[in-house]
Amino acid sequence: MASVTSKSVAGADRRAARRWRAAVLGPRGGGTTRRRASDAFRLGFAVAVVAVSVPAMQANSAAELSVVHALNPPPAGISWLVTSVFWLGSVGVIVLLIILGLLVPRLAAARWTAVAAVVTWGVCLLIGRILGPSAGRPVADSLAGLDTSYPVTQLAVTIAVAATALPYLSRPLHRLVSLLVVMASITAVVGGSALPVNAVSSLVLGWGVAAGLHLAVGSPLGLPSAEEVTDWIADLNVAIAGIARAPRQAWGVEKLTGHDAAGRKIELSVCGRDASDARVLAKLWRFCFYRDSGPTLILDRLQQVEHEAYLTFMAGRAGLQVPEVLAVGRFGPRRDAALITRLPDGPALSEADADSLSDGTLDELLLAVLRLREAGIAHGTLGAETIIVSAAGICLRACRQTNQARA
Repeated sequence: MASVTSKSVAGADRRAARRWRAAVLGPRGGGTTRRRASDAFRLGFAVAVVAVSVPAMQANSAAELSVVHALNPPPAGISWLVTSVFWLGSVGVIVLLIILGLLVPRLAAARWTAVAAVVTWGVCLLIGRILGPSAGRPVADSLAGLDTSYPVTQLAVTIAVAATALPYLSRPLHRLVSLLVVMASITAVVGGSALPVNAVSSLVLGWGVAAGLHLAVGSPLGLPSAEEVTDWIADLNVAIAGIARAPRQAWGVEKLTGHDAAGRKIELSVCGRDASDARVLAKLWRFCFYRDSGPTLILDRLQQVEHEAYLTFMAGRAGLQVPEVLAVGRFGPRRDAALITRLPDGPALSEADADSLSDGTLDELLLAVLRLREAGIAHGTLGAETIIVSAAGICLRACRQTNQARA
């Protein structure tokens, strides 16, 4: 009896530890990292903004000076508060991330965060050496008593450290760190530690260094691992055993497989925090290179899986064989969205023996495509991986990119 009690207490402690870890850290995703196209976009955007900001600083515009004089100096009674917020949002953020790294060690996160800080500091020194201490901003009496130096190294290093570490942290910590950095930037201008254009350009500089680092070495997927899904999937009231990561993955969605009590294959599609980025860039790509921009843009993760489930039902009503939808909803402490389906027995078309595919099977596949057309449904990703050759006939799966076709 005592043994059973101790085991249950230990199990409860482990679950509590996982919940606490989930509240602080982002999903581990099995330790997998990925280079994102969005990081390339961020890097290019940062380079463009920094390049444009240099002539803006040299122009010493009246609009910028008006903003400075409206905010600086702060009232004497709150000058201490402005200074405190500035240091809290800059050095304080770095200290906070160091403490988190010590409490919950993640060697990769600590290593790349340190690299980001050093690289950003070096880039700031290089830019300062090339452009001069004020980036060529002309000396003016209206700037007396203000720090005109560029880059603002303290802000640049802070945002670089924060942006590098954020993929490893939970959403609440994302918001907290982002808020502190924004407050530090504002108080830097209010306190005269930076000019508006200098502050914004320095923030973008550090942000770009972090994006370049993520592009070079990858960053966490923002998706739960198979172990985490196994612990949390009970929230959807579905019993699944043997959950493992599927060999083929889609950007922004974690594909997992398992089986039910009867041994039938179960597929899980889990939309993590990067699902929205994936859909935005996919739609932008199609808009640039195709006449049709693709599926309707849905940014909410739950709506994405609900949309996939709905179109799976619609395809079934059109007379096609589709996976059986078992559950749709949010689960786990991070409220990731999941679609759970039961697949029929049989290999994907890409894995099927070519000699076993009869003319009747090919006819059935063409008939399925025609039925989709008659129902006004465009699958979007119809291919050898999304077609299952089962004993009951052709089954179409993975309706994630499916859309109602235009009349």
